[in-house]
Amino acid sequence: MESGENLVEYRKIKTVKLDAHNKDTAIIVRYEVDEATNAEEFRHDKNRWCQKTVKLKNFNDNSDISSIAQYVINCCPFLKDGQLSEVEQILYYLQKRQKLFNADRSSENESPCSTVPSSSVSMDKVEEYIEMLYEQTPYIVSGTASILQLSNDIVNVKSLVENEILIGALARVLKDEWKKSFDVAINIVSIFYNFSLYSDFHTVLVQYRIGTLCMQLIDNEIKNWNEKTDCTSASAKSSSIILRKQQDLITVCFNLLLNLAEDLKVEFKMVNRNLLEMLVKVVGERNVFSELLMVVINFLIKLSLFAENQQIMRSVHLVDALAALFPIDDNLLRRSVFRLLFNLSFDIATFNQIVTAELVPHITAFINVDECSMNLLYRLSTNDNAKAIIAYTDAVQALMGQLVSGKASDVAKGLLVNIALERRNAHLICASDGSGLDLIATAAFSTTDKMLIKVLRNIASHSESLHKFFFKWAHNLLEKAISFGEDERYSGYALDCLGTVNIISSLNWEELVESMSLVPWIQKVITSINKETKFPPDFILQVVILCSTMAQHLNVARLLVPFVNNFIDLLSAQQEDDEMVIQVVYLFYVLITHEELSDALTSSGAQIGAYLLDLMHDRNLPIRTLCDATLSIFAQRSEEWSQKMDVERFRRHNAQWLEMIADGNGALSCDSTLSASPDSFNVFGAEELLDDAEVARVIILMVRFALDWSNRTVRSASFGAAVCFLCTLFLIFCVSITRSLVLTSATWLSVFSLFLLISTVVSCSVSKKPTPTNTFGYSRTPVMAVFSATVLVSLSAIFLIKECSEHLLEGEHHAHSHNLYLFGAAAVSTSLITAAYGTPNQPFQHVLTASSSSSLQEHFADVSHALCYIVPGLSILLLPRLNALSILAFLTTCACCITHWYISELWYIDAGSALVLSICVFMTMWPLSKYTGRMLLQTSPPHIHNQIDRCISEASTIEGVLELRNAHFWQLDFSSMVGSIDVRVRRDADEQLILASVTEKLSPVVSMLTIQVVKDVAAAWQNFDGLNPPTITSPFYSETGDTHSTNPNLAYVSESHTHDGHSHGTVSNDYNQVKSTNGHNHSEINMDYLPEDIGYNNEHFHNVLHH
Repeated sequence: MESGENLVEYRKIKTVKLDAHNKDTAIIVRYEVDEATNAEEFRHDKNRWCQKTVKLKNFNDNSDISSIAQYVINCCPFLKDGQLSEVEQILYYLQKRQKLFNADRSSENESPCSTVPSSSVSMDKVEEYIEMLYEQTPYIVSGTASILQLSNDIVNVKSLVENEILIGALARVLKDEWKKSFDVAINIVSIFYNFSLYSDFHTVLVQYRIGTLCMQLIDNEIKNWNEKTDCTSASAKSSSIILRKQQDLITVCFNLLLNLAEDLKVEFKMVNRNLLEMLVKVVGERNVFSELLMVVINFLIKLSLFAENQQIMRSVHLVDALAALFPIDDNLLRRSVFRLLFNLSFDIATFNQIVTAELVPHITAFINVDECSMNLLYRLSTNDNAKAIIAYTDAVQALMGQLVSGKASDVAKGLLVNIALERRNAHLICASDGSGLDLIATAAFSTTDKMLIKVLRNIASHSESLHKFFFKWAHNLLEKAISFGEDERYSGYALDCLGTVNIISSLNWEELVESMSLVPWIQKVITSINKETKFPPDFILQVVILCSTMAQHLNVARLLVPFVNNFIDLLSAQQEDDEMVIQVVYLFYVLITHEELSDALTSSGAQIGAYLLDLMHDRNLPIRTLCDATLSIFAQRSEEWSQKMDVERFRRHNAQWLEMIADGNGALSCDSTLSASPDSFNVFGAEELLDDAEVARVIILMVRFALDWSNRTVRSASFGAAVCFLCTLFLIFCVSITRSLVLTSATWLSVFSLFLLISTVVSCSVSKKPTPTNTFGYSRTPVMAVFSATVLVSLSAIFLIKECSEHLLEGEHHAHSHNLYLFGAAAVSTSLITAAYGTPNQPFQHVLTASSSSSLQEHFADVSHALCYIVPGLSILLLPRLNALSILAFLTTCACCITHWYISELWYIDAGSALVLSICVFMTMWPLSKYTGRMLLQTSPPHIHNQIDRCISEASTIEGVLELRNAHFWQLDFSSMVGSIDVRVRRDADEQLILASVTEKLSPVVSMLTIQVVKDVAAAWQNFDGLNPPTITSPFYSETGDTHSTNPNLAYVSESHTHDGHSHGTVSNDYNQVKSTNGHNHSEINMDYLPEDIGYNNEHFHNVLHH
């Protein structure tokens, strides 16, 4: 036996990992060294990984593995005795591999240069080995074998990696010669594997694209797996040799990729290139050696840590492939499979596949010897079907055996907790004589084990046939609950003890209550809610359940009646806790079922009925149901409570009816007729007319839907939205299969079309009438909908531009040679054309018409002019400005068709097409987002600025007008403008005439106008900017909100203008304000604020008002 370099005295060994050499009969020992350098001027600590190769001479099929393993432990000072079993496993693997190699060696026709003695290789001959790589295949095998021998020594690795000529030559030979010779491919990939053992050299391997070559090699060998074995069926030995070499090559390639996958970015690229499909296909193949399976399973374990990879594994049926491997004789392989299944079990769908694949019996067979199988079975025990399967295995016997021997772990106890929820498992745990239950109860009470007491609680939840085993333990359960109830450390333990007793209703409760003085303790617990000594809320809940269980016995119920008021106090304090409320109400229900206790519970001193009446209309359905049942018994036992219930129910139903009528016409009042009605139980047949106001609401919604559906635009937009939705679903399906970027861009355009049609339906359905909270109603909803849709597709375009750039820079591509690109082009074109021309009068059409042209539309316009010059007949279609959605439909179709034609030849065509299409989408959406965004920011369109300036100039020339200021005009929606302006007039001017004149000047442009008229009073005008004069309330639109006048003289004016399209004016004389509407020169004057020095009297203003 030989060993590598000796340890330095100042080194400290921290972590040691063992592995078998991939070719030689040797053990690789990797260890982490903590180097400490001590000097007066410098001190530092550094950790690094080192490697020793322990070569085994004269190791054959007859070697004693135990003695050799002990010898290896003694020779390596940094190996501990606890690693003896691991060394024996590796030696067993090496012995088995050598046995297979010797069986094939006699019939293998190797080149005389394929193997090289390790003593004849030297770093000084590296140049000779490189020259051999340019010769014929036998010399290439010899040269690569020599380099492989050198790379097995850690001392030579760095020098070999830094030799760029050598690395380039090896990469070239692997790329050109791997299909001609298995030996060449195995030797070169093994060399690169030795380099990949060190993270510092991964960049070199990535630079020469070694990972990509390995994946191509694996893909080719997996495709030709069965073909090669079938073609060589004439010679069984020759076939086995080829199969062995093929699997050795795939094994070392997977080992190399596994090391490179330490970088998550590299791992992500591997997954994108169908690595998972390759791994699963190897698992599902027949005649796979355990070494290859071991590498594949370990790789899958690493990849299964990510949810995205778990979904792919589920889609390729990995669980079925793993199930076909059982029974597995190799301990290491079986343990790795259990670890992989444990990781996969965290995906719900894969979890169900594991259960249905009948793996539970195979897993339960090893729970005594393998911790991984125990953990996996614990995960599966959360499924009801798995619990039922476990009942037909030896799992219960094994778990009870661990419990008896005292070796049961927390996982084993948790497994018992889960499987005890299944009835058959509970019977198996208890045994026919209850000895199993006695064993668990004894351990639970002696060790205060919270897990074991949960096992008892789950067993007690089954049929009463198991309750007889709990009779002798009821006293202990109550005693533990009483003693540990106030201890926070054991609150969960006490809670489960009490919960177990609560389930067993057939106990002799009279004896238990008397012997353990339960009644005073119960009173202490339920009254502790408002005291310093508090029990946990969950514990108090269990005490209430305990009272309900005991109250089923009449003699015990009599003892609880005096504490009814305490339970009512508890109900008041915990009224937000629905579980507490329903348990207390159930206690009242159990008490009232005893006819002997009716008088005490229904007496005037008891408040049970009053609280139950309040809970009759609770939002929680179980509480309402239980209250109705309890009150029904109250009504049977007491005539007084029967009448109270009738009155309360009548008031409830009558209030709902009146509320519905008030919502319908806004005129009825709840106090109009019913308060004076002599018939307090059947007023106008209200109870017969309506039992639930929800019916009326449903009817109203149906009527509104019918009215909206009668609109042709709504119907066409709804059908168009359905078409776009189906197209979107189809495009999502295409993207999920192809992962194409150009189809992803098409999907976002289809989503955009869907949102446009939805905005059309919304704009036709929403009300534009003012509400108490919205001055202009929901007029801006269509604007917001179009803005949101354009911003959404713009953001998606930016995201796709980023993704396409990354794919082009990193060289990633997905080659898919099916016709989904053409179908995707048809789907997105259908969606865009439907949104562009399928629905008239939609908001987006207005935005397209009113907004400025995009640069894309301008370029298409230039092309259109050129085509019309050649073919004048096309001017009808092309000369008007082309619809932006039509242009996008044409560009998307072109991009999809180009990608379909050239995807197999140009790897970058998909990302390039998506990049160009995303830029075009962003250029198209920018003017639309800008137009709607400015509208939401309350700006006015540029094309009406001149009109507004002209109107203001004309208004300023009106007789009596001194100045117009504080003008603010903005666009409310696609069809209306809103504005406000202050008008300063002379003291002797006619306010009504000026209001009418200014309104007439501005009304052609501004449909809703607020005018503030202020008389030329120096004090008032100078202080106007700093004051907020009171505004007369009006039902009209204004910036200050929507309010109603309380002046009786103005009632007629307030009711006369309810239609849209009116401007509103306000005349202010100092603090007096007059408001008028366009076309109807009515005014509203607050007489209380008229100053005496103006010269107008109240009679004058009344005349003006009525005029």
